[in-house]
Parts: sequence; C-alpha cells; structure tokens
Amino acid sequence: MVKVSEKVAYRNSFEAHNHCLPFCSNIDRARGSKVTRIRWTRLSETQEKKKKEERRKKKEEEEEEEEEEEEEEEEERAKGIKEGENARRASVPVIKCS
Repeated sequence: MVKVSEKVAYRNSFEAHNHCLPFCSNIDRARGSKVTRIRWTRLSETQEKKKKEERRKKKEEEEEEEEEEEEEEEEERAKGIKEGENARRASVPVIKCS
C-alpha cells in the first residue's frame, strides 16, 4: 500500500469538509480552497516485487557491511594482542644461563 495525496479543488465548504463535518471548525474558512485528500492505493505486482527486492538488497548490504566491520575489529584486536606480546617480550631482559 502506498499513500497518495492529491490536491483537489472543492466548490463549497460542505463538500470540502464532508469527511470531518461534526468535528471541523474551519468550515467557513475553507470555502473554495484546495484540500489535500489522502488515499491509499495498492502497488502493482511488479512494483511490489521491485520494492521487496530493493529492501532485500539493502538488508544484505547492511549485513555485509556489519560483517566487514566486525572482521576489521577482530583483525585490529589480534594485531593489538600481537603488538602487546612483542612489546612485553622486548621489555623483558633475556638472561642466558651458561
């Protein structure tokens, strides 16, 4: 379903406010003005398929991006651990016993 709004010119206030007569206080000001009417229409099957396809592609792309980010973070963590071990090894003096 798609929301379609259209501008429609009405001849008189009663016709313009036919949908909200008991509640509307703007009947006098609406005479001859354009009113936005909102209606819901179904997409054709091809349009629905295209929209679903686009949504699916977006989801897949987002998932791939998240996976790539996670892999990069893991690699950075692994590098950090290795660098930390190397730094510890370098700071510890090696004593050789003879």
